[in-house]
Amino acid sequence: MSSSSQSRRQQRVERELQQIIATYLLSHLKGPHFGLLSVAQVSVGGDLRQAKVYVSVLGSEEDRDMMEDVLEEQRADVQDYIARKLPMKFCPRLRFYVGRSPEIVSGESE
Repeated sequence: MSSSSQSRRQQRVERELQQIIATYLLSHLKGPHFGLLSVAQVSVGGDLRQAKVYVSVLGSEEDRDMMEDVLEEQRADVQDYIARKLPMKFCPRLRFYVGRSPEIVSGESE
């Protein structure tokens, strides 16, 4: 497999993961409401076994902290949801990063 086709596959998986995770957060997230929430970006490794999920929360610092806790608590549920929606040999292990804006979350402001 050439690196360009692998790159396209990674990009496709990232887009699909972003949509699936966003759907999960809208319809299945358990806990208090957190203000405006979005999945800013998803980044997967070359082997597609790890995924960094950047979540933007527009709200208070307390909202952001609560969201970090809730996402970590529900990580296994999100991964199970992904496994049902995305036909892959392995479901990527998720790592959530929470911030107040996509630039802060993705590290672009540094």
